[in-house]
Amino acid sequence: MKTGEPTGNRRKILVVEDEPSIGRLLRNRLTAAGYAVENVDDGEKALQAARLDPPDLLLLDIMLPRLDGYRICRLLKFDKRFQHIPIVIVSGRAGAGDLARSRELHADAYVEKPFDPAKLLQVIGGLLACPRPAPPADSPLPLWLDGTKPIRF
Repeated sequence: MKTGEPTGNRRKILVVEDEPSIGRLLRNRLTAAGYAVENVDDGEKALQAARLDPPDLLLLDIMLPRLDGYRICRLLKFDKRFQHIPIVIVSGRAGAGDLARSRELHADAYVEKPFDPAKLLQVIGGLLACPRPAPPADSPLPLWLDGTKPIRF
């Protein structure tokens, strides 16, 4: 799906992945599961796409050209207009520091590469099953799915 295409009643997922084969895998799996998918391959495009046409959920790699995934997560989660959008970090970086930083930035889940596509779909389904409306300006920032630690697969 390209920016601006209608999604109908399907939930829209923005996939931010600079590795073409992983981007295609995610697009194919998500489309087959009934989601509308937009792929972008760098951080600046991701931030622009999320702000112009906010997705229902964002799958976000950390290591990206032009603007890294941590910065994108921070810019969206600390902006009251977009903080309600669930962000799933999908990364090959799985050190304790990466998990801690993702949590500090209020990512909703963390999935390690290589990942099981079926389990990733479960995480996505869980986050989208309880949609969060855009919160009022004075509400606290969101917590991780379980309130204390990331989901790791």
